Amino acid sequence: MNIAHLLPYTAQFPLVKHNGRYEWALRLARIQAQQGHTVSVYAAPGSHDESPIVWRSIEAPFKDKTTNNIALIKEAFQNREHDIYHSHLDYMHYFLADMTTKPVVATQHWFPDTLTAAAATFNTTANVTAVPVTNYMLQEDVKLGIKTGELIYHGIDLSLFHPSPLAIRERFIFVGRITERKGVREAVKYATLAGVGLDIIGKINDVDQPYWQSILPYVDGVKIKYLGPQSQTAVAGLVAQAKGFLFPTQSQEPFGQVTIEAQAAGTPVIIGDIGASNELVQHGKTGFVCSSEQDYIDALHNINDIRRTDCREFAERFDLKTMINNYDTLYRLLTDTSSVVNR
Repeated sequence: MNIAHLLPYTAQFPLVKHNGRYEWALRLARIQAQQGHTVSVYAAPGSHDESPIVWRSIEAPFKDKTTNNIALIKEAFQNREHDIYHSHLDYMHYFLADMTTKPVVATQHWFPDTLTAAAATFNTTANVTAVPVTNYMLQEDVKLGIKTGELIYHGIDLSLFHPSPLAIRERFIFVGRITERKGVREAVKYATLAGVGLDIIGKINDVDQPYWQSILPYVDGVKIKYLGPQSQTAVAGLVAQAKGFLFPTQSQEPFGQVTIEAQAAGTPVIIGDIGASNELVQHGKTGFVCSSEQDYIDALHNINDIRRTDCREFAERFDLKTMINNYDTLYRLLTDTSSVVNR
């Protein structure tokens, strides 16, 4: 199959800094290419990778980011050699998908909203199929009238995230971008109130520096430590040795991949009751889903009630191989349907 992945014009590979969406898309494209598919990735000029991916871009970029993205998507849709397109943009594909008769799969890396639903109405040929990554997201798509396929959970590398043979440390861990929506301040607060140690891992963007400065006085380097950004391999090891994963997110996560990665490492998760949290953590079995400050404190104190083997067993449902197979099935269904329609 000839597959085209669509990424923003600003996505340049190898990545200079961590970006979960771009890393996820590249991982999928790499595996598909290794399986023998012809895989093109539309991204920034100069992008390259060691895998057998065909890199494509536009030669004459414009000054405006949106205009560049439009030009790149047009370049892709005008290439008739592709059997299917897979978009990793927000909703821009809806405005341009009528340029092609081929199916367009759009993984929902963001939670759908009314803007997404409005954009979808521009796709009069209805060749775009949105792929929700949780059942919670699927239900929202249905409410908004967005055309979807069945949900496909994000897959994780179970060989990278696995239980550690080393002793479990008497400390909790937070992994994520240092920003208000991720709940870093709340994590520090709950750990302090519960009297437990907390390690914080994550990058700090310039725009979030004021937020970090408000937290910094409580980061004493003993009870509360900031370990900076870390490689994925280092994160996997540190999470596996943590007593628990504390993630009091303040917004609806599209998926919350770090929570599944933690459970794959055998580490119980303590998370806020928001969005799809109840889908991604089995309350009382693989962690705790909390609705109040007291819930978090109780969860931190009761973390030993969770069996780490149960966490790993649950996470195995989100195997990367299963995700790849599910996308392959969807691609074949859509391309077979498209072939019938265009005869």
